Amino acid sequence: MKVQFAPGAFDNFDGTQEELDALITQVKQMFESMTPDELAAQSRAVDLEDLPDHVQSDLLDEPRTLQ
Repeated sequence: MKVQFAPGAFDNFDGTQEELDALITQVKQMFESMTPDELAAQSRAVDLEDLPDHVQSDLLDEPRTLQ
Protein backbone atom coordinates (compact mmCIF):
# COMPACT_ATOMS: atom_id res chain seq x y z
CA MET A 1 0.00 0.00 0.00
CA LYS A 2 1.29 3.45 -0.87
CA VAL A 3 0.32 6.76 0.72
CA GLN A 4 0.13 9.81 -1.50
CA PHE A 5 -0.94 13.24 -0.35
CA ALA A 6 -2.79 15.44 -2.83
CA PRO A 7 -1.31 18.85 -3.56
CA GLY A 8 -2.74 21.26 -1.04
CA ALA A 9 -3.63 18.51 1.44
CA PHE A 10 -1.89 20.41 4.20
CA ASP A 11 -2.74 23.98 3.16
CA ASN A 12 -4.67 24.45 6.39
CA PHE A 13 -2.13 22.72 8.64
CA ASP A 14 -1.46 24.87 11.68
CA GLY A 15 2.02 24.00 12.85
CA THR A 16 5.69 24.20 12.02
CA GLN A 17 7.35 22.55 9.05
CA GLU A 18 9.04 20.16 11.46
CA GLU A 19 5.67 19.16 12.94
CA LEU A 20 4.24 18.64 9.45
CA ASP A 21 7.22 16.52 8.44
CA ALA A 22 6.79 14.41 11.60
CA LEU A 23 3.06 13.97 10.93
CA ILE A 24 3.67 12.86 7.34
CA THR A 25 6.34 10.41 8.49
CA GLN A 26 4.02 9.02 11.17
CA VAL A 27 1.16 8.51 8.70
CA LYS A 28 3.42 6.81 6.16
CA GLN A 29 4.91 4.52 8.82
CA MET A 30 1.45 3.59 10.08
CA PHE A 31 0.30 2.55 6.61
CA GLU A 32 3.52 0.67 5.90
CA SER A 33 3.37 -1.32 9.13
CA MET A 34 -0.32 -2.29 9.13
CA THR A 35 -2.06 -5.02 7.19
CA PRO A 36 -5.14 -4.12 5.12
CA ASP A 37 -7.32 -5.82 7.76
CA GLU A 38 -5.75 -3.73 10.52
CA LEU A 39 -6.27 -0.55 8.52
CA ALA A 40 -9.90 -1.45 7.86
CA ALA A 41 -10.47 -2.15 11.54
CA GLN A 42 -9.17 1.31 12.46
CA SER A 43 -11.05 3.12 9.70
CA ARG A 44 -14.34 4.88 10.08
CA ALA A 45 -16.86 6.28 7.65
CA VAL A 46 -17.00 10.05 7.35
CA ASP A 47 -20.12 12.01 6.48
CA LEU A 48 -18.92 14.76 4.14
CA GLU A 49 -21.51 17.13 5.57
CA ASP A 50 -19.82 16.84 8.98
CA LEU A 51 -16.52 18.15 7.59
CA PRO A 52 -15.63 21.86 7.75
CA ASP A 53 -16.77 23.90 4.75
CA HIS A 54 -13.23 24.43 3.42
CA VAL A 55 -12.62 20.66 3.44
CA GLN A 56 -15.90 19.96 1.65
CA SER A 57 -15.08 22.49 -1.05
CA ASP A 58 -11.56 21.09 -1.44
CA LEU A 59 -12.97 17.61 -1.98
CA LEU A 60 -15.41 18.84 -4.61
CA ASP A 61 -12.87 20.98 -6.49
CA GLU A 62 -10.91 19.74 -9.45
CA PRO A 63 -7.65 18.03 -8.45
CA ARG A 64 -4.77 20.45 -8.08
CA THR A 65 -1.25 19.92 -9.34
CA LEU A 66 2.00 21.46 -8.20
CA GLN A 67 3.47 24.01 -10.55
